[in-house]
Amino acid sequence: MAKPTPCATPHTCCDCAKPLRWAAMRCRPCRDASRRCPIPEGFEAYMADHSQDDAAVHFALSISTVQRMCKAIGFKRPIGAKTKSSPHRPQHPAPDWFRREASTMTRAEACQRAGVSQSTIDRWMREAGVRCNVLRGFSYRRQNAVPVRMADMSLAGRAADFLRPRWPNHRCDEDGQQNFNGRYWRFGTAILTADEVIERAKRRGFDSDAWMRIAA
Repeated sequence: MAKPTPCATPHTCCDCAKPLRWAAMRCRPCRDASRRCPIPEGFEAYMADHSQDDAAVHFALSISTVQRMCKAIGFKRPIGAKTKSSPHRPQHPAPDWFRREASTMTRAEACQRAGVSQSTIDRWMREAGVRCNVLRGFSYRRQNAVPVRMADMSLAGRAADFLRPRWPNHRCDEDGQQNFNGRYWRFGTAILTADEVIERAKRRGFDSDAWMRIAA
């Protein structure tokens, strides 16, 4: 985009009479204000009972424009204030079976049977005064939890820990299957014994007696 050329003779904005340096009819604030959609009639009265989403659909505006208009008129909805249900967004009524059977099923089962979202199920529970059986079939235990591996303080274990940042490895059995109590270490497709792990680590700078010098 080409930069505007400075005006040879100074002139002012046609709206606010602010001196301008560039060859333009309006300053930037006045130009932006002229491009903005004006606040429609009855906007403040409509916002008193409806949400911003409803106002955007009712007045054919974007959410950001509705937010700008609310800020311009100083409108702020009190915390906890309820709005009227929008006519273009009908709410699904609770089916007849919900009050009788909601307490015997979980939220997920109720959503699947009724074909609605979880927020709709929550609204139905508030209206009917019932609660779903949220604990039935629920377990706090992770199904695929990774077992916790204690620190291996053996010489071969410390050598494997030294190599692990650049050469991932883990204990395994003779067949290469992961086993925290195995006597072998697996590096990719290679199966190494404890002596081979120590030798490989020493070739790459591992010092098994470093902790003794640090402690001294």
